[in-house]
Amino acid sequence: MKQRIGMVLVMLFAALMLTQVSSMCDFQGFTSVAQAQSSKESVDKGAALFQKQCAKCHFTDKADTKVGPGLKGLFKLDKLPDSKRPVTEATVQAQLHTPYEDMPAFPDLKGDDLKALMDYLKSL
Repeated sequence: MKQRIGMVLVMLFAALMLTQVSSMCDFQGFTSVAQAQSSKESVDKGAALFQKQCAKCHFTDKADTKVGPGLKGLFKLDKLPDSKRPVTEATVQAQLHTPYEDMPAFPDLKGDDLKALMDYLKSL
């Protein structure tokens, strides 16, 4: 019986110590750094996709029209420049897959590539 009580006390002490150590560590900071690195990688990937697929028609550093509207600050706008749809990830993605007026469609833009492009557009 004394052995069981001793073992329970050791386990309680270990649990208490783990709680104290974890509260002293900034695990949230580690997550934030990892997320920031992942986000930067996604934005960089999106920038490369944009250069390949979109840059010939859209500016990224101003709102002026090139062939299509400039996209600087796109996600800070209330409405998309030409279609006047609300600016959300869903409407921007819809614009890429079923575009408004003369813009070509990009139906193969999906998954991680689409997310990366959205991350890049949000960074403008």
